[in-house]
Parts: sequence; C-alpha cells; structure tokens
Amino acid sequence: MMAANRQYIAAMRALLSGEISHPQDIKMHADALANIGWMFTGLFPEGSTGPTSRAMEEIWTMEEDFAARVSAFRVATEVLKATAEEGDNAATLAAVTAVNGTCRACHTPFRRPAAQ
Repeated sequence: MMAANRQYIAAMRALLSGEISHPQDIKMHADALANIGWMFTGLFPEGSTGPTSRAMEEIWTMEEDFAARVSAFRVATEVLKATAEEGDNAATLAAVTAVNGTCRACHTPFRRPAAQ
C-alpha cells in the first residue's frame, strides 16, 4: 500500500501540473487514495510485520498516537477526494501536499530507515 500511495501521489502531481494531460484521471487517483485511507485503519494488527517490514514496534507500544496518525491520513485522503471532485487543480494540489504530509508525520516516528 505504501508503494501504491507513492504512485498515486506522483501521478496526481503529474496530472495537476499538466505534465500528463488526462485531467479526467485526477478523480480516479483521489478515489484510490481515499480507499487506501480506509484500508490503513486495519493494516497493522499487532505482530503483523515480517522480516522486510520497516514498521517499528512503537506502532503497538504507542498505539493511540499511531492510530491518530493513521486517522489523519484517512481524513486527508477524504478531503483530497472531495477537493478533486470540485475540479480546482490548485486546491487539489494543496490537498495532495497535505496527504503527503500525513505520510511523513507517521513515517518519522514509526518507520525504520531503509536498509543500506
């Protein structure tokens, strides 16, 4: 799902900047991110990570903080979806930036650095 998030956000940035000219696809990518936002709420049950996971144990020991950050991502994706429906590219780009900020806000305290 994290890889999908990166791809949808990159696609939306390309669409909103005009780098790719398929404006009808903006809503589709916003819908996909909103769907992922809902899926994230159950993505990390305790003990669910494997050897390649970058999730830190703090997602379970700081469960309320983690849940709040996942909720912030979900809310941001819902706002993005609603904004994209309105068709205002500048506002939609701002909403994409807000979604990306919620990703960073969760990754900083809850994700290990990439393996070297």
